[in-house]
Amino acid sequence: MRIDPRSAVRLSTAPGSPARRRIVRSSITTLTKVGVACAAVLTMMLLSPGTPAWATSSPAAPAAPGLFPVHPGPHGYFEYTLSPGAATSGTIVVHDLTGSAARYLIYVTTATTSPTGGVAYGEPEAHLSSPASWVQLPVGSVQVPAQGAVIVHFAVAVPGATAPGDYVAALVGQTPTPTASAPASSTKRGVRLLTTTRVIVAVVVHVPGPTAPAARFGAPSVGLQQHRRQVLTIPIADTGNVLMKPYLAGDLRRCSGGAPVLRLARQLDTFVPRTSIDYPWYLNNQVLAAGCYRAALALDLGAGGTQLASYSGTFQVGVATTKVQLPPGQHQPIVHSGVPVWLVPAAGAAALLLLIATLLLVRSRKERRRLLARLADKDTPDKSPAEP
Repeated sequence: MRIDPRSAVRLSTAPGSPARRRIVRSSITTLTKVGVACAAVLTMMLLSPGTPAWATSSPAAPAAPGLFPVHPGPHGYFEYTLSPGAATSGTIVVHDLTGSAARYLIYVTTATTSPTGGVAYGEPEAHLSSPASWVQLPVGSVQVPAQGAVIVHFAVAVPGATAPGDYVAALVGQTPTPTASAPASSTKRGVRLLTTTRVIVAVVVHVPGPTAPAARFGAPSVGLQQHRRQVLTIPIADTGNVLMKPYLAGDLRRCSGGAPVLRLARQLDTFVPRTSIDYPWYLNNQVLAAGCYRAALALDLGAGGTQLASYSGTFQVGVATTKVQLPPGQHQPIVHSGVPVWLVPAAGAAALLLLIATLLLVRSRKERRRLLARLADKDTPDKSPAEP
């Protein structure tokens, strides 16, 4: 009786047969190898260095006082609604949180918008035309016993010709003498830092009348920060008269057209009315090539909110701003030429995974063919000279 080799192969590879189990094990091994390769590539991508970071240590700062508002507003700081010419008073408590008596400076400072958004406060100085001049303190410093407290009263008076809107100042408690840190170098010739610590309680005055948020863009530009990275600078002026937290969106494209080379979408922090900043957008692991770019920007009050400002215009990126120098061990950043920055490493990883999967699959198929051939040879009887 002659057995068809193809029938022998089908019988040998039937479900549950040893041969089928070997093929299944081979396929599982192949898939496992591909999975391990994928995991390895993804791990390398996740662990690859991005924005350069250097560990820094700061010296121990002198103990700051505790500054506690009495009867603050709903947001934890002093809030008053005062018409032009009106006045009020408030109280703040200065605590010594240390185990020994201490003297602290007490003063009023003005508020502005930080370059990256958020409220920033100045140093003690005369602010004759700012809201800081509206707040009067009876003393400039207080002596507080160990674990004790001192009560300080203050007055707030709004000038008669003040326009409607929000005005921000702050009460500050500060250590009077800066503390010098130890040299950063073991040779004792490193940089010393002078550190003072302070705590701040805001004083916000709402002057009744028509109020509205508003803003204005300036022309953006690209600069180089210490030869480490490019910075897209976006001038923004708060031309309204109320505190706001705007949302920035937009993109950059080559003047010649094409897909965006940079997209912007970010919730910004608080803006103080009647202030202006140069907002920095840091280009980490990315370099805009020299040439002409078109910026389209928008500032609004959130998704679907009122648009506050828009901008559309062109600007040049100079050759000098593309010369980014990286610290030792840091990879060269990607140079933008209209391709999204994430696409290059993603395409490389995908190509590597495809190559690995193809090689493993080819190897698996070759092993399967050899296995089936051996099974066919084993199950086919040897031909006899008497057989036709």
